Amino acid sequence: MNYKVITTNDSQIYFATSELEEKVKAATENGWRPEGGVNIVYVQHSNLFFVSQAMTK
Repeated sequence: MNYKVITTNDSQIYFATSELEEKVKAATENGWRPEGGVNIVYVQHSNLFFVSQAMTK
């Protein structure tokens, strides 16, 4: 089994999650499947949302 984590970041949660959706959709079209839930972290000093999804194949 292969494993990877897709991660995006942006100062606005909408853009970070929208980009993650696009990347996860592209990965699923190539045989990858989401594993578990989405992780969202906000880093206040950098004003960034980091959004990630684990994927397996």
